[in-house]
Amino acid sequence: MCGQRLVSVKYDGKADVLYIVFGEPAFSFAEEVGPGVYLRKNPDNDVLNGITVLDYRRQGRERLRNLPVRLDFSAIDSIVHA
Repeated sequence: MCGQRLVSVKYDGKADVLYIVFGEPAFSFAEEVGPGVYLRKNPDNDVLNGITVLDYRRQGRERLRNLPVRLDFSAIDSIVHA
């Protein structure tokens, strides 16, 4: 969880894209921090409000180990593999 904000996770199986949103969805810009890994930030205050991961299942979650937030991969995987 990111502070006390709600975290929502969505997975698009056809495109193999994982979307993680912190708080309410809001306008943001994307900063690529690794191959296919994008941090979504509020342009007004640079606060992290989401993460988008391309090719999540094909490339695995190892690319997410060094993100600036802690993620519960068991919860994420239960959504991805549902």
